[in-house]
Amino acid sequence: MTSSVLPSARSSHHAGAFVLCAALLGIATVLGLERSQDRPRSSPPSPAGADYDEAVRLYVVGHFQEALEAINRASAADGWSAALRALAGWCHLRAGALAAAEAEFRAALKLDAGAVDPHVGLGYVLLRRGSSTEAEDQFRFALRREASNLDAQKGLGLALRDQKKYSDATQVFRDALRLKPGDAEAEGLLQQALAAGDGGREERPRGPATGTAIRVVAQARDGRFFVREGGRFRPLFVKGVNMGVALPGRFPAEFPPDEATYRSFLSAIAGMGANAVRLYTLLPPSFYAALRRHNDAARSAPLWLLQGIWTEPPAGDDYDGDVFVREFRGEIRRVIDAVHGNLDLEARPGHASGMYRADISPHVLGYILGREWEPLSVRTYDGWFAKGHRESFAGAYFTARLEDGATPFEQWLARTMDFAVECETGNYRQQRPISFVNWPTLDPLRHPTESTAPEEGAFLRAMGEEETAEMIEEYGECEDCVGVDAARIVPTPDARGGIFATYHAYPYYPDFMNLDPGYSRARDSKGPSNFIGYLRDLKTHHGAQPVLIGETGVPSSRGIAHLQPQGWNHGGHTERAQGEIDARLMMDIDEAGLAGGVLFALLDEWFKRNWMVFDFEVPGERKPLWLNVLDPEENYGLLAARPGATSWKVKVDGRAEDWNGVAPLVTRPEGGPERPFKDGYDRARTLRGLAVGDGAPDWGKVAYLIGIDTYDARRGDHRLPITDKAVSPAGLEFCLVLDGAATSRLLVDTPYDLQTKRHHRPYGSVENADGRFMEIKVETNRRRVGRDGTVYPAQQSSRSQLIHGSMDRRDRDSSTLTDWAARTDSNTIEIRLGWGLLNVTDPSSRSVLSDDPDNLKNVGCTRTAGFRFYAAAIKPEGAAGGRTPIEARLADRLPPGDLAQPSDLPMYAWRGWDEPTYHIEKKEGWNILKRAFEALPAHREAP
Repeated sequence: MTSSVLPSARSSHHAGAFVLCAALLGIATVLGLERSQDRPRSSPPSPAGADYDEAVRLYVVGHFQEALEAINRASAADGWSAALRALAGWCHLRAGALAAAEAEFRAALKLDAGAVDPHVGLGYVLLRRGSSTEAEDQFRFALRREASNLDAQKGLGLALRDQKKYSDATQVFRDALRLKPGDAEAEGLLQQALAAGDGGREERPRGPATGTAIRVVAQARDGRFFVREGGRFRPLFVKGVNMGVALPGRFPAEFPPDEATYRSFLSAIAGMGANAVRLYTLLPPSFYAALRRHNDAARSAPLWLLQGIWTEPPAGDDYDGDVFVREFRGEIRRVIDAVHGNLDLEARPGHASGMYRADISPHVLGYILGREWEPLSVRTYDGWFAKGHRESFAGAYFTARLEDGATPFEQWLARTMDFAVECETGNYRQQRPISFVNWPTLDPLRHPTESTAPEEGAFLRAMGEEETAEMIEEYGECEDCVGVDAARIVPTPDARGGIFATYHAYPYYPDFMNLDPGYSRARDSKGPSNFIGYLRDLKTHHGAQPVLIGETGVPSSRGIAHLQPQGWNHGGHTERAQGEIDARLMMDIDEAGLAGGVLFALLDEWFKRNWMVFDFEVPGERKPLWLNVLDPEENYGLLAARPGATSWKVKVDGRAEDWNGVAPLVTRPEGGPERPFKDGYDRARTLRGLAVGDGAPDWGKVAYLIGIDTYDARRGDHRLPITDKAVSPAGLEFCLVLDGAATSRLLVDTPYDLQTKRHHRPYGSVENADGRFMEIKVETNRRRVGRDGTVYPAQQSSRSQLIHGSMDRRDRDSSTLTDWAARTDSNTIEIRLGWGLLNVTDPSSRSVLSDDPDNLKNVGCTRTAGFRFYAAAIKPEGAAGGRTPIEARLADRLPPGDLAQPSDLPMYAWRGWDEPTYHIEKKEGWNILKRAFEALPAHREAP
């Protein structure tokens, strides 16, 4: 969540009230509850007498009117003093009477111009009035007379904050904490000022650690991680979860600010049996406070942290550029300081900030530098040194030697890791393992089935495919053109934490995972597994260097982006199947002898965009507002971020009662084969409910069509896809064909199909009346040519087939991918369709796909008024699942009668939204993974 500036006293009284609740309660001591002999002379003398003491007591408990009555009695007896006037001012201020409070504080100053308390009180009055500059003068006067006055210190910080002098305000609040360490109010104000600041200033409250002993928290050696337990090192098999924490409606740098959210996530992860969490970047202080609390409460089973340190690639691929090196090393230093609870960090765009005080370093398993490096960037950097003189790198903690084959990029990584270990060793006298992100694209292995773009282009030209060769070379795919090898970075004896290799490895990509003959023959303890074949190769290459699979998993999306031989595809899994496959992947990591694995990811993240759908999610800035079930990247979570509130009532299970209270779009009052048609939506799908005739459908004798006009009634097909005459007054972009549990499908009008138009823009619906609708297909695996000339055909996946089942977990055909359900006992058909299936580019703004022919630089969209529907019952005369137009006769339709105008068809216009509703819950695979994690070893002795 983006940092926000606290409301100023001018615009809101809430912030001031928050401060005064604590600051004013503390004034009772200043006003006479403590009569210390060495009390500063600047405070007005406390009057004696029972009435004054009673006034102070009433003020402290919040009875301000009664306190004022006691003050008046005291003044009647002994006359007015500066102390009485000041106390009266505080009573009025706490009661919200600013004018009366100001009058009393100014009266007190006439009696004693040097008194501190009236200046402080007047400063708070001025803050409430929005006069922050004048308030600053009052607080500074008070502090010159009494430097230890905590209320004046906090008031000065607020005055500076309201003037947007955030850096100065943070320093003042730090001074307040020096006066009273641990003061909760001062800590809260410091956090808010840091979040509001925009200068990116940072401070380390503690200096470098003293002493010579170095504490080694964990080690990476002998193929395993080792952690301290009971005074000795024991091996740890990592069973981890990656923590992406972007909630629906938020981009990745808009972090949840509250500790409670992180504590709930950590509790769930630990409850599943995991022993580690991984972060990609520095999170807000609330995360580290939550982790500290969690581990304090679970001493025997802590969650270990794998802390990432993020960077983007440098401009011009210059990894030695002064600006890039300075910024990346600065981030390394900040992250190390933060995990040691020793960082105050002002707000920076796109980054976390705040006051880091939770020292979680005892449970930081290791650091992982960087991101998935781009192969072309690495190749460019390495290429600069191809003809120049290079020397081996020999640092205090790591070496990367030319005689071992170290590349320039590997030497840069060694230098960077050397800096990180030196930073933590020098400042905190601690060490732990360190790594950098790698992935199969940059692994050090050679894959015979994965040719480079020039290699593939040469084969294609030899095959006479010049145009395809040019396209392949222009795209410049580089899945096996360069490697980065952690084995060539060697720790010195002083690097006692060691180094480990980290790979993001999924079972379905790159294609060499699917095509390599050796991987195709590989088996784990349960059967064929290309994945374990690849893992064994990594293990063999790295030997004793521990290998961590830092990302792996499959998503529970409806859409599929890549196919895999064992069916462990990039999408297309039910939540139960997702859990089973993820459990198998973790088992393979263990069986291959690796150091552990980290599942991707904790939470479904709506902001993500996969290559297959990226161009068709516009406007892009609104993507976090809705869940695209066709996008695998959004659906990796072990926790589901489901659209709608938990009270959302419609569940696609074929039961009609869900629709009670939902007004039908259209009905047939006189009865007949077609009865009410109802509609609805959520942030992921549009919903349909159709009541049909009594009895179980005989799909050989009856079928149902639902034509859908998504925009512009003139465009689209004005004929239903049957041979009988079935004219539609509104052009239809899509048509649902319900003709059996295994054959029902969604078809698209041919001109509006994306696969056939991908190289023939513009995208858009075209007016026609041919009744030809087609299957919706996507090419998931492109055709490839291996390094030996072997041609591997392309593979496609159909989005058209509708999955029949039930969303009710109690039903035998329960499936989280259910598209439609039909029940004979309710005579009801229910359907839900992902927005993306209907070429909706953003349901939150009712945007649908439609290019501007004069501007094809970006995919275009237009706002729809809503969807129109045309339902029909037909009598098929051929086999189900055939071509269109379908050989069939029209039996009935809804709306009935002759339809002459588009307005004769019912329209459903849903409301857009700017803030999504959602709820988070465990997916159906959660317990499967819990059992799998519990079965994996917590400690596995090194082989």
